[in-house]
Amino acid sequence: MSIPSNRSDYPPLLGIIVAYRWEISPLLRQQPGVQRSRTGEYYLKLPAGDAVLALSGAGTSNARRVAQRMLSQYKLSALVSAGFAGGLVEGLSAGKLLLADAVIDEASGQRYPCDFKYLRDIQAARGQLVSVQAVAGRVEQKAALHVRWQAVSADMEAAAVAREAAAAELPFAALKAITDGPTDILAIDFQRCLSANGGLSSGKIVIDGLRGIAQFRSLCMLAWNSRIAANNLAAALSRW
Repeated sequence: MSIPSNRSDYPPLLGIIVAYRWEISPLLRQQPGVQRSRTGEYYLKLPAGDAVLALSGAGTSNARRVAQRMLSQYKLSALVSAGFAGGLVEGLSAGKLLLADAVIDEASGQRYPCDFKYLRDIQAARGQLVSVQAVAGRVEQKAALHVRWQAVSADMEAAAVAREAAAAELPFAALKAITDGPTDILAIDFQRCLSANGGLSSGKIVIDGLRGIAQFRSLCMLAWNSRIAANNLAAALSRW
C-alpha cells in the first residue's frame, strides 16, 4: 500500500521532519507496519494519528526544502520538527526531552510560537528553542545563546520548519532530545564536517573525531548520548 498523498479523499497526516535517520531509528524499528514511499518518506501509525516522516539532513536550507516538498506532496494537519538538540541551561542534560514553547530563528530574529495540542501528552521540559547556523560546541557559545535569546536549547532545523508551517497556516510543534548539556564541550570541528548540500556529514564527523584525544572523547560522548536521546525520543512519540 502506498503512502496517502494530498488527494482530498485521504485524511490529513501529521508531518514530522527529522534531520537524520539515527535520530529516529528506534521509533522506526519499534513501530509495526512502517511503510516507505518511493521518495523516501516513512508512513507511521502513531497513537495521535497517522503520520508521514521525512529525513531532511542538517541545516536550515535542507529542512526548508523538505518541508516545502512535504507540503506540496501530502495533505498535512500539522508540521513537527523532531530530533536532536543541545542543552543551554542546567537541567537539560543528555537524554532529556524538550517541548518548545517557541522557536527562534537566530539569523532573522523571527519568533514562531508552538502549538501543543499534537504533543500535549508528552512529558518534557519546556522553554524556547533557538535554531542556529552552526553547532555550538563551546561552553561560552552555549551561554551566549541562552543570554541573547533566552533559549534553553539550540538546534539547526526547527525554525525553517516553523517558517514553512506558518506560511501554510498549519500548526507547528518542536520536540527535541538533548545530546549535550551546557557544560559539555564538543571538540569536533563541525565546520570541517560540512557536506556538499550544506548539512553535516556523519562520515566527516567520525573522521574529525579521530584527529586527537579531545575529539575522540567528544565523538564517544556524542555516540553514547545520541543513543540515549534517540531511545527517549522514540518512547515519547510511541506514546504520543
